[in-house]
Amino acid sequence: MKIKNLVVIILFCIFFIIGFSIYNNRKELIDEKKMYESMKMVEYNKEKETNSILISEVKRDDEISIDEYFEVKKILGTEKLVKRFNESKNDGIKKKMKTLLDDFNNKNIEIMRGNSKKEIEKLLGKTKFIGDSSVKLIADNNYLSPKFYGYKKGYSVRKQIDSIDNFLDEDIENIVLFNGFNVGHINNSSELIKDYEDLIKKIREKLNNVNIYICSLNPASDEKILEDINTGGFHNMHRAKEFDVALRDYFETTDITYVDTKWIIRPEYYSGDGYHFRQSFYFVMIPWLCYIINL
Repeated sequence: MKIKNLVVIILFCIFFIIGFSIYNNRKELIDEKKMYESMKMVEYNKEKETNSILISEVKRDDEISIDEYFEVKKILGTEKLVKRFNESKNDGIKKKMKTLLDDFNNKNIEIMRGNSKKEIEKLLGKTKFIGDSSVKLIADNNYLSPKFYGYKKGYSVRKQIDSIDNFLDEDIENIVLFNGFNVGHINNSSELIKDYEDLIKKIREKLNNVNIYICSLNPASDEKILEDINTGGFHNMHRAKEFDVALRDYFETTDITYVDTKWIIRPEYYSGDGYHFRQSFYFVMIPWLCYIINL
């Protein structure tokens, strides 16, 4: 009888520990959800207040001389790229960047087909986009010819290290790394940075002088982030901003160029899954990277 009671007590303790652990994990995710919703509201109010201030300033003084390229430089994302823009003598590319931004703001995006596509590919030259399903969409929609991309769908940055050699042609001059939400296994931003460092090291073992660009980790839609949190947060979608800021700040101090593409995102640009993007995003993103490379 004593043994039976002891077994019951042990089983009770095990179930209690498991239940308590599940409760803690659930509470953590609920707190993450509240924090995320609160953060979005703060960002909304801040943006609303900022826009209001900018409008009032313009009304007070219509005579202020504004730099022709102010809007372009505002969305470049890093001091490194602003400096590169300022020092560039390629006025033709600067004008193309401004025109692209104006067209984007006016919702007048030119479809990358025919002569437009040929012009972009000519400017890209010996450039290759490499990544996961974010790059696969370039292939699926024929935005660029096959020589301009290589991808491994569902591969994290860490997993790409073993397959990167397959995409490294000897004459490549520029590589654009574009990845999405294969970061579910990442515990902190240092891990993601280390994965990128190791991938870059592998690239430069074969192409020592190649220029490397890393695209921002673009956020999923708000609905998708909350859905992911509610189902356990397994994809780390709610941590996109944390990871992205870390990538930007770290690579700002290296010879790698971080490129912000978050400004291109509009709610209607999300595909049905809430974290990939429709063609309108790529019609801006690909030329934007092309122009930055040519500055």
